[in-house]
Formats: sequence, C-alpha cells, structure tokens
Amino acid sequence: HNINDKQHLFGRWSWKHEFKQLAGDLYGINDPGGPGTLAPDNRWDIGFGYSNAFSPNFAMVLTLGWNRWTEERQPQGAPFDVSSLGLPGTLNTYGSPMGAFPAISVTGEGSLGSGVIQGWPRENRTISLDFTKIMGAHNTLSFGSMWVMLPINPYLDAQATFSFSSGFTQGPNPIAANQDSGNALASFLAGAADSGSITDNASSAISKKFLGCYLNDDWKVTSKLTLNLGLRYEIQTGPTERHNKLPYFDPTATNPLSPQAGIHLPGELVFAGGGNPRSIYDTPYGGFGPVAPRVGLSYSLNPKLVLHSGFGIFDVPSMMTAYEEGLAAQGFTQTTTYVGTYDGVTPANTLSNAFKSGLQQPTGTSLGGATYDGQTVNAVLRHRPASYVEMWTANAQYQTVANIVLEARYVGNHSVKLPFGALFELNELPPSDLRLGTALLAPVNNPFSGIIKSGTLAGPTVAYGQLLRPYPEYTGVESVQPPVASGWYQSLTLSASKHFTSGLQFLAEFMWSKYLTNSDSSGFSVSM
Repeated sequence: HNINDKQHLFGRWSWKHEFKQLAGDLYGINDPGGPGTLAPDNRWDIGFGYSNAFSPNFAMVLTLGWNRWTEERQPQGAPFDVSSLGLPGTLNTYGSPMGAFPAISVTGEGSLGSGVIQGWPRENRTISLDFTKIMGAHNTLSFGSMWVMLPINPYLDAQATFSFSSGFTQGPNPIAANQDSGNALASFLAGAADSGSITDNASSAISKKFLGCYLNDDWKVTSKLTLNLGLRYEIQTGPTERHNKLPYFDPTATNPLSPQAGIHLPGELVFAGGGNPRSIYDTPYGGFGPVAPRVGLSYSLNPKLVLHSGFGIFDVPSMMTAYEEGLAAQGFTQTTTYVGTYDGVTPANTLSNAFKSGLQQPTGTSLGGATYDGQTVNAVLRHRPASYVEMWTANAQYQTVANIVLEARYVGNHSVKLPFGALFELNELPPSDLRLGTALLAPVNNPFSGIIKSGTLAGPTVAYGQLLRPYPEYTGVESVQPPVASGWYQSLTLSASKHFTSGLQFLAEFMWSKYLTNSDSSGFSVSM
C-alpha cells in the first residue's frame, strides 16, 4: 500500500497445513498396538513492513515478522486406556492427561506400541530497523538493528515400556542361560518382564534471544576500486525457561550430600531463579568480542576483468533448544523403573501389578543441589563461548567477447566453537587411575548407602572406581552440546555464461567442494 510518494506499507500472510506418515498402520488402522504414526507439520507466517524515504538520499525500512511451526507426533496407540490390558489404571494419568499403549519388546518377536503424543511448537519473532544514507557520489552508509526471539514449547506424554526375554522360563537352572529352553513369548504371557520404565516428562517453555546492530559503508575509492567496510555487534542470550525448570551444573560447588557421606563431593545442579540467574549459561560473545568485522573489495583491472574478495565474521546459534538437543527439565521430569527381579530367579513384579511400589513423583526444586544425586545428569556449564564462522571469498569475472562471461570463484569458511551434537561425559576416571585395572571393580563400603535411596549407588557396596571419579555422587555427568566442534569448507566454481539478444541465457558450471566437521554426532556419548 502506497501511503504517499515517500511512505509505503506491505503485509504478507502464509499458512501451510500438512502431515507426514512416519510409520504405516501395519496391523490395521484400528489396532492400538500397531506402529502407525502421523506427523502433523503445520506452520503459518505473517510479515509487515513500512518504508519511508525521508529525502532523496536518506531512507528507512521497518520490518516485523512472526512465524509459528508446530511439529507433532500422533501415534495410533494414543490415547489408550491401559487398564483394558490388565495394567494399573494409574498409568493412564501419570505424565500425561491420557494413556498410551505400552511399548512391548519381546525377544524374537515383533514389537508393539507406536510411541506417545508429543510436539515441538516453536516460533520465530523478529523486528528489524534499517537505514540507508547516500553521502555524496562515493559513499553509501547503511546501519540498523534487529531483535529476534525464539520460543519453543516442547511436550512429551508418558508411555510405559516393558522388555521380555526367555530368562524367567528357561531351565533347569533358571540363572544359567540355556538356548534349548525358555521362551520370551512365554515370559510375556506370564506377565514377567525383565525390565521397564515410565517417565513423567515435564513440558517446557524455553526461549532465547538474538540482539544485533550493524554499520556498513560502501566506499567508491576510485573509478576502479570500491571497498565495503562493516561492523556488526551481536549477542545471544542464554536460554531461559518460563517457570525456571532448566537447571545448570556448577562443577566447583560442594554437593549437599558431602556432610552425610563424610567425603568432599564436588558438583551440583543449580536451579534458575530464586536469586540465581534465569538463563542456564552466561551470555557469550564472539571470538572478536561482541563486534564482528566484515570487509570486501571490488577492483576493475581493465574494462573486461573484475576482481572481488571479502572476509567476515558471522555468529551462529550457540545452543539448540529442544528435547533431542539434551536440554532436560531435571527435577521436574521423573522416571519410575520397573524391577524385574532381585535375585535373578523370582519375578519381583508382573504386568498386572507393575510398579507396585508406586509411581515416583517429580521433586521439583525441593532437593536443591542434591537433585539427581545417584543418577546421570545433563550438565549445562555456565561459561559458554559463542559459536562463529570465519568466511572468505575471492572471484574473478572476465568478459571474452560480447555477452560471454567467464568466472572463477573460491569460497572458504572455518566454523569455530560449534555445539557438538553428542553428550560429552565429564565423569570419567582420571587416566592415571586406569593402571589399577581390575582393582577398580572391587566392591568397597558405599558412603552413599542409606543416603541415596535408589539406583546403583544405593547398595551397601560400590565399585572402588566409582569413588575415584571427579563427581562420585553421580553415575554420569554429561555436558550438553559442548562448544568444542569445528568445521572447514572450501569450494571452487568455474562457470561460463552467454546472454542472447532474445533474452535466452546459457550457463555451464563446474563446482568442486569439500566439507569437514566433527559436529554432526547427535545421539552418541563421548568421553573426555
């Protein structure tokens, strides 16, 4: 919309409705135990812009944008009343407003259960304000700022899982494996599972912000040389959770269990808010401080040959925010374990009375620094440098005859301090202790006995090596998306183009490229 000759408005709205079939209804569309899963993938986007040419050499553009993308999983086994299978009805309301068909794994047989209802509603909200000022015949100055907010509200319902083997039906010695006896399906029919669990996953409302401003000058030094000089100031805030459900890890703090255990125990989870920072790590700055330089030049050697080159520093996201990226609402998420047996012979539970000791409830912040003691913690460390990319390019364009242009272009970049997709284990034994060999496995008196109530650190003895770990009160301390990865990219492009007077264009191009990185390792755990 043209308000007048100087002021203009524009608006745009788009909407996309789709779903993907992740797995087919192999057992029939009405079978809740089948693997069928739909994945709705809906999104909408709205944009608004306003421009004002204050004068022939000074203009402004204001842009607002809002995008929402909701990715979901809708399995055919949810909602489902698990009591109809003879399982405790309490599983219907633990960790979700409705039940889900349990995940059943039977050795040698097809599995049952298609997962749980889950989703990742995420948004991208942006505001940018840009100005352009023409300063004489040789300079064009541009400057502006931007603000970006990235909320994500993941949710994940609960589903009970059970695994069955031939262990409870083999013989004659039930604790000695015998391939000629026992049957996993028979164990399933008897309701005697080896293991299982159900997790109450906390929903989260996570957000992070990008703030930036820039100054850029296109300077025509001579008729042959033009320089492009720029500076950008940009920061990324650490992720926050609306209800302060995301704790960070302090490796130097003294764990509250220390006085009871009688030994010094470093490391504890620290909950955001309540006098502590709300973000889970301190706001990082780039490798050159918050200012990222950019420089480029164009030089005409002669009327037919032009050279271009440039270099710049560009910030990239320092941490991804979603369930699959390792961020966990520890203390607000709780897993109850199904115990198959205590002696290796006698079933301790059956499906009809699964979790007979009760379903454990999330502790929230009530345990303070002792939260997740005796378990594996996902550790977000407060000091986190910013991730950035150094990029450079050079190219030459040569016009041979009329309307034929040859071009050679080189592009390179070096990515620094990228988030590593794997979880890095920080609770490894010091290398100097590995010389102890099997002595590390020797049982010794457990200082956590009677203090830690469940898990491998709750018994009367513990492996000697556990007490030599940097954080002996945890079975694991896994650094989340540690900024230790890097990447290299290089490419060379050769092209030839021909423009015909009729408007037809011919283009031939050859490209060589190479990319090396150690950041794409999601789903694995790496020891340090």
